[in-house]
Amino acid sequence: MNEQIDSRSPLPLWASLKADAIAHIPTDKRSMSPIQTILMGLKIGLFSSGFHLSLCYRLSYTARAHLGIFGKLISQLLFWWKRHWYGCSIASTARIYGGVIFPHPQGIVIGGETIIGDRTWIFQNVTMGGAPGKNGQPNIGTDCRIYTGAVIFGPLEIGDGVTIGANTVISKSIPAHTLVKSAPTVSVTLSSD
Repeated sequence: MNEQIDSRSPLPLWASLKADAIAHIPTDKRSMSPIQTILMGLKIGLFSSGFHLSLCYRLSYTARAHLGIFGKLISQLLFWWKRHWYGCSIASTARIYGGVIFPHPQGIVIGGETIIGDRTWIFQNVTMGGAPGKNGQPNIGTDCRIYTGAVIFGPLEIGDGVTIGANTVISKSIPAHTLVKSAPTVSVTLSSD
């Protein structure tokens, strides 16, 4: 797991936003000229709804961490905005490190104690958080891919480089560099009586 995930110091706003923006640039285009890089950055800033969601979370997290009671109010307003504009419920107390990608930011739920490592991709309708009767929430490693409809709950560790398939339910820790997917679909013919 990434060493910085254990740190409880506040996440840096600008470094995290820069990592988020860079993560949106395809790797084959990262060696562009400075002007092309600025234009790509403007395109991401203006048109990427995933980057907008990340920006709202980062502003909410930073306000809550640095501005006291006024920051908590700003954080609540931004939470309301994320919930009503994107349909996402991402707690401002969650720790999401830089380079996060939300390819389709709708219906995502991330609990308040969840920790998400660098460069993780989180697709639509993913839920991460606590479980009834258990203390703690998921700790997701770096470079993970969490696909549509996955549910990750309880005090567990997801290792670095893990891929979690669509509609998979995770309730126990997963070692690094593992592919986890739900059972194959079974087709059953029903009688037409």
